[in-house]
Amino acid sequence: MTQRLRVVLLGLSVLLVPGSQALTVTLTTYPEYCGNANGQVFAYPSGGVPPYSYLWSTLATEQYINNLSAGTYSVTVTDFEGTQVTEQTTVLAYSSFPYTEIGGARAYCYAPNNEYCHSVFSTNALTESNLSVPFAFPIQTIGYLSEVISGVSFPDILINYDGVPGGTFEVNYQDATGCIGTALLHVGYPVQWPVISVLDVQGACGSAATGSMQVAFTTEGNSQNVDLHLKRNGVTLNTDYVGYTPLVKSFTGLLPGDYWVVLDIFGLGSGPLSQQMDACGDSMMVTVPDLGPACGNVNGTVYMDYSEDCVMGGSGSETRVPGALLEFTPGPYYATANSGGGYSINLPSGPYAMQQIAADIAQHCPTPPAPVNVSGVQTINVGDTALVPLDAQVMIASGPARPGFELHYAISQQNLTPASTGNTSTVFTFDPAVSYISASPTPSSVVGNTLTWNQVSLGAFLERSIQVRLQVPPDVGLIGTMLGASLSFTTSNTDAVPANNSAGTSVTVTGSFDPNDKTANTSSGYSTSLFYIDVDNWIDYTIRFQNTGTDTAFTVIVTDTLQAALDPASIQWGAASHGCTRSLVGQGVVKFIFPNILLPDSNVNEPASHGFASFRIRPRLPLMPATVIENTANIFFDFNDPVIT
Repeated sequence: MTQRLRVVLLGLSVLLVPGSQALTVTLTTYPEYCGNANGQVFAYPSGGVPPYSYLWSTLATEQYINNLSAGTYSVTVTDFEGTQVTEQTTVLAYSSFPYTEIGGARAYCYAPNNEYCHSVFSTNALTESNLSVPFAFPIQTIGYLSEVISGVSFPDILINYDGVPGGTFEVNYQDATGCIGTALLHVGYPVQWPVISVLDVQGACGSAATGSMQVAFTTEGNSQNVDLHLKRNGVTLNTDYVGYTPLVKSFTGLLPGDYWVVLDIFGLGSGPLSQQMDACGDSMMVTVPDLGPACGNVNGTVYMDYSEDCVMGGSGSETRVPGALLEFTPGPYYATANSGGGYSINLPSGPYAMQQIAADIAQHCPTPPAPVNVSGVQTINVGDTALVPLDAQVMIASGPARPGFELHYAISQQNLTPASTGNTSTVFTFDPAVSYISASPTPSSVVGNTLTWNQVSLGAFLERSIQVRLQVPPDVGLIGTMLGASLSFTTSNTDAVPANNSAGTSVTVTGSFDPNDKTANTSSGYSTSLFYIDVDNWIDYTIRFQNTGTDTAFTVIVTDTLQAALDPASIQWGAASHGCTRSLVGQGVVKFIFPNILLPDSNVNEPASHGFASFRIRPRLPLMPATVIENTANIFFDFNDPVIT
């Protein structure tokens, strides 16, 4: 835009000012209430050349005038160049404050006979209030109020009540002059307490603080704020804010013993607003087992040692390695790093060798296999280097296929290296015998039975998933038919290992079936029951589950204890139907945790009641003919006994 410059002569000074738009003024008016001369008018000029000066019909020279009675008022605004504009407005008169709806107010708890439940709202919610202080909400406006705290300026108002059922009420109020008003106020939501799920508990070594627990919480049913406390022997060890979204919380450094996970209504502010509502609480006891004195703890962080100096830099300078798999031998025992690269494992006391298991990155510090003498608590950070510039892989798994029901596929894209993939393209081709319903995220294109997603880059060690819903025709003649699907994945940056950029899977259409099952497919695809030596390389396992109960399942945990014939160190994580954490722990236990999965029961929503998880693994070699590879999965729905499959 081109600006015109005008030269204005001021004495001996020359001032350059940009060209301007025409001078205008907008007036904002607030009425007078109850004859109390409390009206107001604000002037907002624009255009012209600032600064501005003001002359009101009352002879005031400020930008706004107040303490006004009903009537007409005008203002003349003059800019720096002497240009003037005049506007006028009328201050109306009302005999009471306007009816106000306070939609943001809500009770912070509701429990019968609990005098500490309260509703909070702000006087700022009273539009055009012009309240004269002090003001009050008289007790008689709601007969069962036990206390009302009057304002002395304009703070929040606290209303305490005792055992009041939730509802919406018209509340009368008045200011110090006796001017009255009516507000629509929502008081009381019955508390729908979050569901607490214990996801994992690790014992502690005798008197050492090496125990841990992981718990998950759903949200409060009416979006009310909730506090989380971890207590032991009446002492609060940790406090966190649950808030409005589901939460997974880990507690580490725990001694053996009993702990209480406590939820209560979120305390507010200071003074009367900080009352703690102990009567509105929920709790669960969790025991951290005592592993005895003959064990120790090894912990640390796995990171990319770009400088190769065996000194861990900040997370911004040296990338952490989430999901890193560490093997301790003899045993062997396994530890899986969390999303921040941190790991912790309790082991029987004694000497071990520690080594990281990975295909594209390698431990170089401490030099593997690193000797570790397990005694007490010790921290060993693991420094890695990349073996290839970039390796990304794609995996696929599916739920069951039944005539007339939906068939679900899950696609997992994983960056196995610290380098960026650049933009990606995923092409999924499904069997033409089924039809497309939807996918999340929405495909970039849908052409016949081919779906394509063009997506942004995957950063270091990141993973993302795609969920696809297809419809199997209601034709029983399809029973026994095998439905195939294929997948290809390309990256803008060159992938050094293209072999894992494509995948395929097949599922057989069945009639009645066990909704909780485990399927196995070998790499050759020749059989689902036979592993051909010198032909097959791995086995793809898919564990499928369904909520056939009578209520929502909030948490699902799947464990699979690997048989000795399978090599835990060769595990690769596959696709899953829902977001989950995956780990290999102990001496070969695969664990999938679906926190806050909110899996509906099949009576309410049959298509959404299903879920599955998958992984790939190799047998230990050499593998002798006639070896039986058999392992059992346990599926835990909330606090129910496991479903064994």
